[in-house]
Amino acid sequence: MNEIPIKNLFNKGKVTSNSYIVPTSGRINTQSNFSVSDYIPVTPTTTYSKLNTGNYQVCYFNSAKVYLSGINFQSRLFTTPSNCYYIRITIYESKSTGIDSAMVLLGDIEHSDYIPYEPETFPDETSTNPGLEDATENTLNSDILKNDWKGRSWASYGDSITYLNQFSDGGWAHYVSDYFETANHYTRGVGGSTISFNTAYTFYCDEKGQTVSSSSSYDGIGHNCCFSSWDRIYTTLNKIDIDMIIIMGGTNDFAAGYSLGDLSFSSSNSFDTAWISSSYYNGGDYSIKSFKGGLASTVMKIQALKPNCRVILATPLSGRTNTAMVNMTAPQINRNGNTMEHFSNAVMEVGHFLSVPVIDIYGNTGINFFNSNQFIRDNTHPNTIAGKKAIASVIIGELKRILPRNF
Repeated sequence: MNEIPIKNLFNKGKVTSNSYIVPTSGRINTQSNFSVSDYIPVTPTTTYSKLNTGNYQVCYFNSAKVYLSGINFQSRLFTTPSNCYYIRITIYESKSTGIDSAMVLLGDIEHSDYIPYEPETFPDETSTNPGLEDATENTLNSDILKNDWKGRSWASYGDSITYLNQFSDGGWAHYVSDYFETANHYTRGVGGSTISFNTAYTFYCDEKGQTVSSSSSYDGIGHNCCFSSWDRIYTTLNKIDIDMIIIMGGTNDFAAGYSLGDLSFSSSNSFDTAWISSSYYNGGDYSIKSFKGGLASTVMKIQALKPNCRVILATPLSGRTNTAMVNMTAPQINRNGNTMEHFSNAVMEVGHFLSVPVIDIYGNTGINFFNSNQFIRDNTHPNTIAGKKAIASVIIGELKRILPRNF
């Protein structure tokens, strides 16, 4: 019988240098003397060996390259989960380990001379099948076009549900960045912030605009935290180059009982004095003390500041409950008699009014008041892996149909 040749599945030509993979989220963090592999195709429920890598992280991903789980300080042998089709591993650079000697091998293999990685090859059938060459080329081009956001930079702009994205094991955005292999993601979330304008709360940020504590602020200035505030928009977005921004909010507007309002634009709307005094001022504003007006103003101002950036709205998350981890049999109603669905519909209306794409988080995650405790740890935030993945999966699916402005 012919023996099946041993193949090295690790491609040292495709690594992320000076990085390691976080086993609890699948996110890539910076760390000298470490490297992270590219996605390595594997078979579910199968044992593999990793040699000359060091005993560090292995993360498992499904067929869509969405993070499933991970193991820290994993030794030589590991077995893939039942729904795992890709892995990524951390390699430690030392005298005995490193990308030049690292291997991932099928089966229980204790040692082996180094085997160079060889890509999969397939028989050349084009000579016996006329037209296949053109079909193959079209298929390859189609595969390339599926990831129009690869190498792009983007920002998530929102409240505390977005703020969690700036932590290594925090929010939903890491799954989106990893899936599309984006170059940079900037978290621009402020906890407790509303889309509707008010002057009650401020936030502090670092020099590029990411939220920090007051003691870490680069300017020591408390900035207005409302989505529609020109102070917040300019301070958080002016110093970054982005191809896309996803705006998601409404949870705090619902809780505070802000009115839904309308989409009236007028020169007499003068609450945002920073906007009026800016060089970008266009002669007016929306009724920013209401939800619809605040959201329309947010879009208008970001488009003025970032004219080449694709602005995308997202509806607020469903599943908010009165008590943490306790499901309900009907949706919450705020003091104005509105449910979160009213705010979701308002986001859809603003998106259509201003001709910007809307990703319907509210209507597509599968999270609702009957099953909220599977996804939300408190009564508001989707801090569980299931909750973060539910949001990310909807955003990933919708981004496949939205192109960058400069495609």
